[in-house]
Amino acid sequence: MLKSTPWAVVLGLLLLILVVGVGVYYFYSRPAVEKLVIVVNPMPRDRVQVEAVELERFLEEKLGVDVELYFPTSVAAIVEALRYGHAQVALGVGSLPSALALSVADVDMVLVEVREVIIDGKATSAPYYYSYWIVLKDSPYTSLDQLRGRRACFPSELSTSGYVFPMYRLVELGYVKSPADPKQFFGDVVFAGGYAQCWEALKRGHVDVTIMAGDVPVSLY
Repeated sequence: MLKSTPWAVVLGLLLLILVVGVGVYYFYSRPAVEKLVIVVNPMPRDRVQVEAVELERFLEEKLGVDVELYFPTSVAAIVEALRYGHAQVALGVGSLPSALALSVADVDMVLVEVREVIIDGKATSAPYYYSYWIVLKDSPYTSLDQLRGRRACFPSELSTSGYVFPMYRLVELGYVKSPADPKQFFGDVVFAGGYAQCWEALKRGHVDVTIMAGDVPVSLY
């Protein structure tokens, strides 16, 4: 059963995605440059090599300058690249690195992605989404309070929608005190590495509850 929690609004402009700093702003408000470096959310470049080349060509045609897509090894590298001027644009950036970049680098957020998300069990298009605690349909749990001492799965400690905001809500409700540790509320905690892995852990009975972001395709669960 899908369990919605009103705490989990992830603010649209700092949520998930798209561009911190962007080319239009850069070109119209600063001196022209000969090369535009776009730092992309970490992933192996060879996985998206064809798409990367196509995007570079498209942007070069539209902007009239040389464009390079740079794939760093961490989200920290995205922030540092913007901060020290090694890149002018960040693409596919999550909310946490976006917030960090806005606080330490001379950048603006000028574009966010509108996509299909799940809000209150219904698909809709929005630039924001919620996170949900979910349990199996035949689970006896009907409220977050009933999950005290149970087994929980989080995708990653670095996930904003999958950990930071859920933990914030637990603190807000008084279930967890600073320094925040989910084991103050749950009996056992697993960081599985992704939403798909947490869903599998839930289905197999390894955990009693998992967090699920509203932008995760419904086909997953």
